[in-house]
Amino acid sequence: MRYQRQEMLEDFKDSRSILQNKKVAIVGTGGLGGLFSLLLVGAGVLNLKISDSDEVDISNLHRQILFKEDDVGHSKTACVKRELLALDKRANIELFEKINEDNFLDFAHDADLVADLSDNIETRLLISNLCVQHKKDFLHTSVAAYTGLLMAMQYSSDSFVKEHGCYRCMTGDTSSIAKSGITGPSASMMSATAAQMALQMLLNKFQDSGFLYRFSLKDFKVQKLKLIADNNCPICSKRR
Repeated sequence: MRYQRQEMLEDFKDSRSILQNKKVAIVGTGGLGGLFSLLLVGAGVLNLKISDSDEVDISNLHRQILFKEDDVGHSKTACVKRELLALDKRANIELFEKINEDNFLDFAHDADLVADLSDNIETRLLISNLCVQHKKDFLHTSVAAYTGLLMAMQYSSDSFVKEHGCYRCMTGDTSSIAKSGITGPSASMMSATAAQMALQMLLNKFQDSGFLYRFSLKDFKVQKLKLIADNNCPICSKRR
C-alpha cells in the first residue's frame, strides 16, 4: 500500500525491491539536500549516506524545510536523520562530516549514485573530481537567485567521460562564486526535480545523462545543453 500510487507508473512498476537495495551518498542537507533525501526515502530508497558539517542557523529556516526553530544550533545531519526515520523507521542512515580525499571511499565506495547538493563551488569540484577518479556516477544540482542547474554524469563509463567530460569541463578554473539570494520554493523546485532524476537513474530509466538542464525559475523556462569534454581538462583527460 505504501508505494501503490508510485508503482502505477510504468517506469516504477515493481520498483520497491530495486530501490530498497540501492544506496545513495548525498553531500549537503540544506535547501536542496534535505528535501532531496526526504523524497528518496519516501520513494523507498532506504540506504543513504549523508554528509554535512554545518549546524542549523535561523537564516536557513525559510528554505530548508526539514528544520524547525528548536533545531537552531544543532547538527544538520542529526536533524535530517531524525526526520527521515520519522518518515520511515526502516531507513538506514549513515552520517558523515565534511568529505575529503581521505574519507571519500568510506562515504561512496558502495554507493550506486553520489549526489552533490552542496552550496559552494569548492565542494562541488572536489566531489565531482573524486567521482571521476573512482568511477562513481554523479548527480549535481544547484540554485542561485532564479537560476537552477541540474546534470547527471555517468562517470562509471569511460566512453561517457570521453564524450561528455566532467563537471570541471563545464566550470573551467573557477575558484569561487559569490552568494546570491534565493527563495524557498526555488530551492524546493530544484531539489524535487533532482530527486526525480535520481530515482530514474537508480531504476536505469534515465537516458539523458551528459546534458546540463538550466532552469529559469522566474519565468519557468528550461534549456537543455549538451556537455562536451574539454580535452585539456586536468581531471578527466587522464581517462581518455
